[in-house]
Amino acid sequence: MGNVDLLGEVSGGGTFEQLKPFAERKRAFGVEFFSVTLDKLILLKRAAGRPKDFEMVARLEVARQEKIAAEQSQSAQKRRPDEPLIRALPNYYPAGAV
Repeated sequence: MGNVDLLGEVSGGGTFEQLKPFAERKRAFGVEFFSVTLDKLILLKRAAGRPKDFEMVARLEVARQEKIAAEQSQSAQKRRPDEPLIRALPNYYPAGAV
């Protein structure tokens, strides 16, 4: 999608330590590193407010929707055909409430 930025601090996002809770461990090109989540990256790009960031937000939103669709597809494939979509929770209601 674009260049890789290696930053110790992100304007509007904070320092590495502040962003670490919103990061995922990744591996590429034989190197392990942290990357902010896609959702957090979208928020950071919106906060930056530059025209080039808004253009990237549109592309990131498409990638986010594709990721969600892929996760839902994988989840549906893992479900057994006889397994209900919603499982009853035992003891969800207090005795006598139903």
